[in-house]
Amino acid sequence: MWGFNIYGQCGVGDKKKKPCEPTRIFYGPDGEELPLFAKVACSKNATYAIDQLGAPYSWGKGFTGHGG
Repeated sequence: MWGFNIYGQCGVGDKKKKPCEPTRIFYGPDGEELPLFAKVACSKNATYAIDQLGAPYSWGKGFTGHGG
């Protein structure tokens, strides 16, 4: 992941500001192991991904309609 995370857009389970440097994450906010992602797209307030099996994921600010 890479981002400031002030809206939760890094998907690490909090909204604490992060340093602006790439950080590899292996587990989600509930401790579950994350799948391997085939594609990732990032915007100012959210991140979108598709795992290797084709399942979609999104996380971030929320008001922009990306959730669900």
